Amino acid sequence: AKYFCEDKIRYLSENGFNCVRAVYSFCFLSNPNDINQINIAELEQLDELITWGLKYNVHVMLSITGIPGVWGMTTEEENLNANNAVFNDPVIGEAFARYWKMLSRRYAGIPNGALSFELMAESDVPNHDAEIDENLRLYCDYLTPIAKSIWEDRDDRIVIVNDLWKNVPERMAEIGCCLSL
Repeated sequence: AKYFCEDKIRYLSENGFNCVRAVYSFCFLSNPNDINQINIAELEQLDELITWGLKYNVHVMLSITGIPGVWGMTTEEENLNANNAVFNDPVIGEAFARYWKMLSRRYAGIPNGALSFELMAESDVPNHDAEIDENLRLYCDYLTPIAKSIWEDRDDRIVIVNDLWKNVPERMAEIGCCLSL
């Protein structure tokens, strides 16, 4: 299925907008039966989106909301609960990090002014009852290496991290991430 279309990016540009937050799930990039297998057609759709952004001078903020291998969630709650698998399922967590590295390498030549990465929108951690400091530690411990890995490919790439239940992951700002609340 097509999630992005050139006419929408052109429309943004023609109407004075120069940025789009493109919400996208890593589940689309994976084979639901094998998270190590990339869906090339989906990857090519991201290529098209970024190309249109360049063509129409619209910055693309690629905002990831889902995880590899999780297809067919029927409710928002199921999707959110699935997202915390990044933190408690090593297979999913490693795949999530690999996907980011793949995108980082693939788009390293795209100027920073044209592309940014929002690592994990709608993030969740597995233990809601833990102290917020513990949850923030888990969140930052996991996302810090991903951000650093992206900067290995392009040291000026804008990397954005979200709040965790209205709590700001300041440790991520200390390493150079932009914070979103």
